[in-house]
Amino acid sequence: MLGVGGPATASDRATDAAEFKGFIEVCTANPDERGLDGCIADQVGAKDSYLGDILAETDGPLTQAQSKRLAQAQAAFVAYRQRSCAYQVAASEGADRQSELFCLLRLTNQRIADVLEGSDFLSRTAPTR
Repeated sequence: MLGVGGPATASDRATDAAEFKGFIEVCTANPDERGLDGCIADQVGAKDSYLGDILAETDGPLTQAQSKRLAQAQAAFVAYRQRSCAYQVAASEGADRQSELFCLLRLTNQRIADVLEGSDFLSRTAPTR
């Protein structure tokens, strides 16, 4: 995965490609006029939508102050994801749209896991009201 402070290595890109092979297979099995990139972009959108659902569910039981912090954290993540993927693509040899989409998918999947793990931890440790 992308190391802190540097661009993705060839090994990182190979790992990303292997991890998202299923996304490509879905898109190649169901071709349309937009091509592979358009299909993968749809999957990025679906992951973003799922993340939004998880955030809304997580936000439900939070206090107003906690909710504000969650919104701030999400805004920071969106900015980080955009800048990180732009940097990774610019720093990569032979960068293309698929590299950017894989980066967006990888970071969105990480964020989903982070939110799910955080909300699961909070539900197990929060005092009952």
